[in-house]
Amino acid sequence: NSPYLLLAAGATVMTVTTMSITSPMYSYSQFPFGQRVLVAGHAIFEFCRLLFYPAGIHLFNSIAPVLAEPAAAGAKTAFVLGVTVLCFALARRLPWLPAAWLAFLIPLVPTLPFFQVGVDVAYSTRHCYLAMIVPTIALVAAGAASWRRLPNGGRKVALAGAGLALCLFAGTSVKLIATWKDSGTLWSRVIEVQPIGRAYSYRGFHYLDVGRYPAAAADFLLAGQMAEEAGNPQAFNYFALAGDAYNRGGRYEDAVAAFSAAIARKPQPNYFYHRGVALQALGRGAEAADDFRRAGPETGPIDFETLW
Repeated sequence: NSPYLLLAAGATVMTVTTMSITSPMYSYSQFPFGQRVLVAGHAIFEFCRLLFYPAGIHLFNSIAPVLAEPAAAGAKTAFVLGVTVLCFALARRLPWLPAAWLAFLIPLVPTLPFFQVGVDVAYSTRHCYLAMIVPTIALVAAGAASWRRLPNGGRKVALAGAGLALCLFAGTSVKLIATWKDSGTLWSRVIEVQPIGRAYSYRGFHYLDVGRYPAAAADFLLAGQMAEEAGNPQAFNYFALAGDAYNRGGRYEDAVAAFSAAIARKPQPNYFYHRGVALQALGRGAEAADDFRRAGPETGPIDFETLW
């Protein structure tokens, strides 16, 4: 097993190093160890739940809601610790049990938040695919052993239960496959389960790309409001993006209002230019000329400005 352990360790180091180039790693002062333990416990519990009850699956499981309910995260962490202790307590009678549990936990270690880079994700469901292989084999083997001891009536009930579970799992798979049609359906699924501002902004970019400008503007405005409520200093970007969407869709009054909101938060020169374009389209030439003067040579497109 040593070569595989070394390969896994090397892959972990490479992943953390590569991701930290594009996204800064959270320091322990920003994201304390105690919070990381709670998020890790929450993640492992959810991975266990998904094995038996694959509901609520989506792309972006944010850390913020987990930390907003520390009691729930603490209970899940206590559950994980309890299962770990129980598995080792039963090691003499059922030696396969701690082996299966460790085969589940160890592949998840690199995905847990102890090396969190600048992405607000508590866990990603794709990380549990490999980890679930050994526990699934162990569960099937335990089920097969139990099957031999069941009477005929019990076998019929077990078959009916297994058939129902397969139908539910298949239906869930079909539903989730449909959410990967495009970025719009993908982020709509996130919004359905966990309506966070980032999901609205990403869906807004999709709507912008496909020409659904009013829908894009509505998503950007909502993302801006949610970002402000969360104390995000980059919220001004979303109001400017909403103004850009309104301009593209010919809704110039709304564009003026959105760019004015962005300028009130951060007076970027090109925001004045794009507001001037909307004002000019409305026939408000004097105001447009003043905005063009304030913009100077900054007439570029609206881009998302990162403050760090």
